[in-house]
Amino acid sequence: MAAAARAALACRGDRAELAVIGAWLGDLVLARRLGWPVTIPLLAAPLLTRSWHSLMGSGAAPVDWARWYACAGGGATHAVDLAADLGRRAALLLAAAPRLRAKAATKVVDELLSQDVLAASATLAGISDRGLRRLFERLLALGAVRELSGRPTFRFYGL
Repeated sequence: MAAAARAALACRGDRAELAVIGAWLGDLVLARRLGWPVTIPLLAAPLLTRSWHSLMGSGAAPVDWARWYACAGGGATHAVDLAADLGRRAALLLAAAPRLRAKAATKVVDELLSQDVLAASATLAGISDRGLRRLFERLLALGAVRELSGRPTFRFYGL
Protein backbone atom coordinates (compact mmCIF):
# COMPACT_ATOMS: atom_id res chain seq x y z
CA MET A 1 0.00 0.00 0.00
CA ALA A 2 2.90 2.34 0.72
CA ALA A 3 4.23 1.97 -2.84
CA ALA A 4 0.75 2.61 -4.26
CA ALA A 5 0.34 5.71 -2.10
CA ARG A 6 3.77 7.03 -3.12
CA ALA A 7 2.90 6.53 -6.78
CA ALA A 8 -0.45 8.29 -6.39
CA LEU A 9 1.02 11.12 -4.32
CA ALA A 10 3.74 11.69 -6.92
CA CYS A 11 1.02 12.94 -9.25
CA ARG A 12 -0.27 15.70 -6.97
CA GLY A 13 -0.77 19.05 -8.57
CA ASP A 14 -3.18 21.81 -9.40
CA ARG A 15 -4.87 19.98 -12.27
CA ALA A 16 -7.66 17.47 -11.64
CA GLU A 17 -6.28 15.16 -14.34
CA LEU A 18 -3.21 14.54 -12.21
CA ALA A 19 -5.35 13.08 -9.42
CA VAL A 20 -6.96 10.68 -11.89
CA ILE A 21 -3.59 9.60 -13.24
CA GLY A 22 -2.28 9.24 -9.70
CA ALA A 23 -5.18 7.02 -8.65
CA TRP A 24 -4.77 4.73 -11.65
CA LEU A 25 -1.01 4.63 -11.15
CA GLY A 26 -1.53 3.72 -7.49
CA ASP A 27 -3.89 0.91 -8.51
CA LEU A 28 -1.37 -0.31 -11.08
CA VAL A 29 1.46 -0.38 -8.52
CA LEU A 30 -0.78 -2.15 -5.99
CA ALA A 31 -1.77 -4.81 -8.53
CA ARG A 32 1.83 -5.41 -9.61
CA ARG A 33 3.09 -5.66 -6.01
CA LEU A 34 0.35 -8.16 -5.15
CA GLY A 35 1.00 -10.16 -8.32
CA TRP A 36 -2.46 -9.66 -9.76
CA PRO A 37 -2.78 -10.27 -13.53
CA VAL A 38 -5.10 -7.25 -13.96
CA THR A 39 -5.46 -3.89 -12.30
CA ILE A 40 -8.58 -3.37 -10.20
CA PRO A 41 -9.64 0.23 -9.52
CA LEU A 42 -9.55 0.13 -5.73
CA LEU A 43 -8.12 3.62 -5.34
CA ALA A 44 -9.59 5.04 -8.53
CA ALA A 45 -13.14 3.94 -7.67
CA PRO A 46 -13.74 6.69 -5.10
CA LEU A 47 -12.24 9.41 -7.32
CA LEU A 48 -15.40 11.45 -7.33
CA THR A 49 -15.73 11.52 -3.57
CA ARG A 50 -14.38 14.02 -1.10
CA SER A 51 -12.39 11.28 0.61
CA TRP A 52 -10.03 10.99 -2.37
CA HIS A 53 -9.30 14.69 -2.46
CA SER A 54 -8.56 14.72 1.25
CA LEU A 55 -6.24 11.73 0.79
CA MET A 56 -4.18 13.59 -1.79
CA GLY A 57 -3.78 16.52 0.63
CA SER A 58 -1.47 19.44 0.12
CA GLY A 59 1.90 17.74 0.33
CA ALA A 60 3.02 19.26 3.61
CA ALA A 61 0.98 16.95 5.86
CA PRO A 62 2.18 13.42 6.62
CA VAL A 63 0.39 10.53 4.91
CA ASP A 64 -2.57 9.22 6.91
CA TRP A 65 -2.21 5.49 6.25
CA ALA A 66 -5.47 4.56 7.95
CA ARG A 67 -7.36 6.73 5.46
CA TRP A 68 -5.48 5.20 2.53
CA TYR A 69 -6.37 1.70 3.72
CA ALA A 70 -9.98 2.76 4.24
CA CYS A 71 -10.10 4.16 0.70
CA ALA A 72 -8.72 0.92 -0.77
CA GLY A 73 -11.12 -1.11 1.39
CA GLY A 74 -14.05 1.00 0.22
CA GLY A 75 -13.00 0.46 -3.38
CA ALA A 76 -12.72 -3.29 -2.79
CA THR A 77 -16.16 -3.39 -1.18
CA HIS A 78 -17.62 -1.50 -4.13
CA ALA A 79 -15.96 -3.93 -6.58
CA VAL A 80 -17.37 -6.94 -4.71
CA ASP A 81 -20.85 -5.37 -4.70
CA LEU A 82 -20.65 -4.76 -8.46
CA ALA A 83 -19.47 -8.33 -9.08
CA ALA A 84 -22.36 -9.72 -7.02
CA ASP A 85 -24.85 -7.54 -8.91
CA LEU A 86 -23.46 -8.67 -12.27
CA GLY A 87 -23.61 -12.28 -11.10
CA ARG A 88 -27.30 -11.92 -10.20
CA ARG A 89 -28.05 -10.25 -13.53
CA ALA A 90 -26.18 -12.96 -15.45
CA ALA A 91 -28.14 -15.64 -13.60
CA LEU A 92 -31.40 -13.89 -14.55
CA LEU A 93 -30.32 -13.80 -18.18
CA LEU A 94 -29.39 -17.48 -18.17
CA ALA A 95 -32.72 -18.37 -16.51
CA ALA A 96 -34.62 -16.40 -19.17
CA ALA A 97 -32.70 -17.94 -22.09
CA PRO A 98 -34.82 -21.15 -22.38
CA ARG A 99 -37.97 -19.03 -22.79
CA LEU A 100 -36.62 -17.31 -25.90
CA ARG A 101 -37.82 -18.64 -29.23
CA ALA A 102 -35.51 -16.80 -31.64
CA LYS A 103 -33.10 -18.98 -33.61
CA ALA A 104 -30.04 -17.00 -32.60
CA ALA A 105 -31.13 -16.42 -28.99
CA THR A 106 -28.23 -18.50 -27.66
CA LYS A 107 -25.74 -16.39 -29.58
CA VAL A 108 -27.32 -13.16 -28.30
CA VAL A 109 -27.21 -14.44 -24.70
CA ASP A 110 -23.55 -15.41 -25.14
CA GLU A 111 -22.76 -11.97 -26.55
CA LEU A 112 -24.55 -10.23 -23.68
CA LEU A 113 -22.54 -12.28 -21.19
CA SER A 114 -19.22 -11.54 -22.91
CA GLN A 115 -19.71 -7.86 -23.82
CA ASP A 116 -20.37 -4.83 -21.64
CA VAL A 117 -23.12 -3.53 -23.89
CA LEU A 118 -24.81 -4.45 -27.17
CA ALA A 119 -26.55 -2.12 -29.58
CA ALA A 120 -30.01 -3.12 -30.77
CA SER A 121 -28.68 -2.54 -34.27
CA ALA A 122 -25.73 -4.92 -33.82
CA THR A 123 -24.96 -7.32 -36.62
CA LEU A 124 -25.16 -10.86 -35.30
CA ALA A 125 -25.20 -13.89 -37.55
CA GLY A 126 -28.57 -15.56 -37.85
CA ILE A 127 -30.79 -12.69 -36.69
CA SER A 128 -32.17 -9.63 -38.44
CA ASP A 129 -32.17 -6.09 -37.02
CA ARG A 130 -35.89 -6.30 -36.36
CA GLY A 131 -35.56 -9.74 -34.77
CA LEU A 132 -32.76 -8.52 -32.52
CA ARG A 133 -34.81 -5.52 -31.40
CA ARG A 134 -37.77 -7.79 -30.61
CA LEU A 135 -35.49 -10.18 -28.72
CA PHE A 136 -34.10 -7.33 -26.63
CA GLU A 137 -37.66 -6.13 -25.92
CA ARG A 138 -38.54 -9.64 -24.73
CA LEU A 139 -35.43 -9.83 -22.54
CA LEU A 140 -36.28 -6.40 -21.14
CA ALA A 141 -39.83 -7.54 -20.33
CA LEU A 142 -38.42 -10.61 -18.56
CA GLY A 143 -36.08 -8.40 -16.52
CA ALA A 144 -33.01 -10.15 -17.92
CA VAL A 145 -31.36 -7.04 -19.43
CA ARG A 146 -31.43 -3.29 -18.93
CA GLU A 147 -31.78 -0.60 -21.56
CA LEU A 148 -28.78 1.65 -20.94
CA SER A 149 -29.12 4.55 -23.37
CA GLY A 150 -32.51 5.97 -22.29
CA ARG A 151 -33.33 6.90 -25.87
CA PRO A 152 -36.27 5.81 -28.02
CA THR A 153 -33.98 4.92 -30.95
CA PHE A 154 -30.48 3.49 -31.27
CA ARG A 155 -30.74 1.74 -27.93
CA PHE A 156 -28.05 -0.08 -25.96
CA TYR A 157 -28.65 -3.13 -23.77
CA GLY A 158 -26.56 -4.84 -21.14
CA LEU A 159 -26.64 -6.61 -17.82
